[in-house]
Amino acid sequence: VWAGRETCDDGNRVDDDDCRNDCTSQRCGDGVVAEGLEACDDGNQDETDGCRNNCELARCGDGVVRAGVEDCDDGNQEETDACLNTCARAACGDGVVREGVEACDDGNREDADACLNTCVAATCGDGRRRRDLQEGDDGYEVCDDGNPVETDACRSNCQAARCGDGVVRAGVEDCDDGNEVQTDACLSSCRFARCGDGVTQEGVELCDDGNRIETDACRLNCTPARCGDGLVHQGVEECDDANQTQTDGCLNTCTAAACGDNVVQAGVEACDDGNEAQTDACLNDCTEATCGDAQVQEGVEGCDDGNEVQTDACLNDCSAASCGDEVVQAGVEACDDGNEVQTDACLNDCALATCGDALVQAGVEECDDGNNNDSDECRNNCTLAPSGTSQDRAGLSCKAILDNGASTGDKAYWIDPNGGATDDAFQTWCDMTTRGGGWTLMAKITNNDGKNWSAHSARWVDATTFGTMTSLTNSDGKSEAFNSLEVTEVMVTSANSSHQVVSAANCLSNWTLRTLFRRNSLDENCAHSCGTVHRSGNWQGQARQDSTLRFRCRDRDGVTTAHGFTVTNGDNSFVTTMSHSGGNRDYNFGLGAGEGGASTCDWDNSTSDASNDGDDSLQLFYAR
Repeated sequence: VWAGRETCDDGNRVDDDDCRNDCTSQRCGDGVVAEGLEACDDGNQDETDGCRNNCELARCGDGVVRAGVEDCDDGNQEETDACLNTCARAACGDGVVREGVEACDDGNREDADACLNTCVAATCGDGRRRRDLQEGDDGYEVCDDGNPVETDACRSNCQAARCGDGVVRAGVEDCDDGNEVQTDACLSSCRFARCGDGVTQEGVELCDDGNRIETDACRLNCTPARCGDGLVHQGVEECDDANQTQTDGCLNTCTAAACGDNVVQAGVEACDDGNEAQTDACLNDCTEATCGDAQVQEGVEGCDDGNEVQTDACLNDCSAASCGDEVVQAGVEACDDGNEVQTDACLNDCALATCGDALVQAGVEECDDGNNNDSDECRNNCTLAPSGTSQDRAGLSCKAILDNGASTGDKAYWIDPNGGATDDAFQTWCDMTTRGGGWTLMAKITNNDGKNWSAHSARWVDATTFGTMTSLTNSDGKSEAFNSLEVTEVMVTSANSSHQVVSAANCLSNWTLRTLFRRNSLDENCAHSCGTVHRSGNWQGQARQDSTLRFRCRDRDGVTTAHGFTVTNGDNSFVTTMSHSGGNRDYNFGLGAGEGGASTCDWDNSTSDASNDGDDSLQLFYAR
């Protein structure tokens, strides 16, 4: 840098950096735009041209009005003052509302919208009809005549005058009450209401049909036709006699009197209840109901067949024939005794009492269980099945009592083997439990008392009875059943041990035991023999025996005759399971042997021929 002559010297030829080529420092207004430092530099002091005196480019909003370019420049961003942000002067129609000057500015020349071309807001009464709104929009105008007259064609609210708007339009409407009510003084057509206009004026008229017909529902004076006005209302009234007499030809309802109208017409009807019911006190022909009119009066008559026949379903007093009325209804009832007694000849259902109706007819039936089971307590002929509980109800046998279901266990029962009258019935012990039960006690044999059942005793074949047979006391006894009850099987058992033998079911051919023991010996020196189905104790364990049960067998000794049949004078057992194999014919085991005397044996475990009649156990001889 040359002192006193240069302010700078950068040694280059670049003129737009900090040091000019004339060796002076760069500055705004020197006419050279310093790169990166100045936007412009026109080298003059004119502030209104394109380059400001601070070397910045002129722009709208910089507060300086650029000559020939801007109308104004107030240097702010306020759009509603006198200078717009475009640097143009504010004016009506520029689309910007100037605050304090314009009410509106929509920027167009349309004078029929919300903003007039004078920038005044459109209002009803300004003489200009707005066309920018649809009907229903707020501010919508049908018309705008620019005057405040309310009774011409355009209302002051810019709506077209109409009937019902509450304003009477001069020369056009009689009245206008602004409502839709058709029945007040002003019709919806804006005409004054009057009688005959077809509209009923509320509070003034009762009706108004708009015609001149006097016999319809509305009279010419606009009062409704009514029953009793002396005029027959066409299609409504049958008559109208204008009186309050209910019993003449015209009722007070203006209907012609008729049967069924619930009014008794004087001199014509006996009654009239106004209904179609034929079962009450008044018939449909308006005559009073009576018994015999063939109509059943409800609550009074049970029936009414209109005839005098007393034996059909309806009696002559009009009560329904029923079981218990003492009249036999033909074809329905077999009897009718009119009582509640269920045990006489006529049952309460009016059927004749019969055996099998489950009712015991007094004096005729002993029982009646109503079933067909002839083996229960009540037989099918309505007599009590023999139960053995009394002489008059004696069973045929213990087995019959058991089969009838009348058994109540082992005890004494009444039996009557020959049936019929029970005057010859007797009591004997029945075993109802052993091997199916139904065993009748025929005899009791014991050495505990006298020798009643020895081999030569007539007890085996005669018709006598003795001893107590209603209990199992340890004493000899013989039941009448021994003589009279026909049986097919037998059982011998000890009362106090397990010794027992039971014959086959078909051992005897319905014989009495007396008949059995009166038979002479046939084969193997015995009167009869059969198989056994059970043997126990001594009846099974004796050495000389088989499975055969034998009756009235003779021994090796001689043969004699006693009591009308052949007997032995040796060891006759009468009932035994012993055989005579090997020539030994001593039947010294069985009933009879125990009471046979010095040369016989009892039924204990001994098999010898030595006398031993000290065994006093009770042997029971049963059959069924």
